[in-house]
Amino acid sequence: MTIKPLHILYAFLILLLLSCFGGLNEPIVSDDEISDYDRETINRMIKSGNNLVKSNNLNGAISQYNTLINEYPIVDSLGYYKNKIDSLDIEVKKQVAFQKNEMEKQMIKYEKNYKSLKRNIDEFKGLTFLEDRNVTPYRSINSVHAYIVENGKSEPYLRMVYQYAADDWLFIENFKLSIDGGILNMGAFNFERDNSGGRIYEWIDEVVNDGQQLQNLINISDSKKTVIRYNGSKYYGERTVSKNQKRSLKNVINAYYYAKLKFNTSSND
Repeated sequence: MTIKPLHILYAFLILLLLSCFGGLNEPIVSDDEISDYDRETINRMIKSGNNLVKSNNLNGAISQYNTLINEYPIVDSLGYYKNKIDSLDIEVKKQVAFQKNEMEKQMIKYEKNYKSLKRNIDEFKGLTFLEDRNVTPYRSINSVHAYIVENGKSEPYLRMVYQYAADDWLFIENFKLSIDGGILNMGAFNFERDNSGGRIYEWIDEVVNDGQQLQNLINISDSKKTVIRYNGSKYYGERTVSKNQKRSLKNVINAYYYAKLKFNTSSND
């Protein structure tokens, strides 16, 4: 097949048009159009914007490119960065739509867990406490569980409870977990203490951060076997987390995901 000269001309014109609209390369500003200082600033801003794109911080990149063309309009005389901003804006909208769709899927998945929880309302503090219906209401029972706290004004949060009951005091200083054979040092906590009917009980009721502490609860709920060793001033006591306790933990953790998604979705409306 012979390539006609006219075809070559058409190809050249197409490449020329793409170049004019920034379809191929970033625009080049000649030395006599801008100072060395401004050129360094421009290069730094361009590099920053490109790095933000690479790290998927698209909103940050859009902001950087907008600043660039507002402060140095000559850089975008051919519309390269305007086109780039428009493309990034489309991508951001796609990501937002995808994230919203994923959130809706998660909410559907965990809604039944949330609705299954028992609710206790503190009218004086304006708080609602949500806990699994199978969790013991008594401190004098050995247990590991979690519950959700809502106030309707800020994001819900999770609290964890570890409680030890026995005939003799341990005066617990710290405790460790053995989760399917993996040992985890939970560190020191200020355990509260009480006694009744010849039994003693020691417990903590602490806010859970969404990092390692939440992951610890997830690992317990997913484990085949978890043993807790409570270390006292002289002695220690061990308790094995029951299947019912693990099921209750899993139920509350899933409900916690729903509660956070529900709050954040309603806050963004």
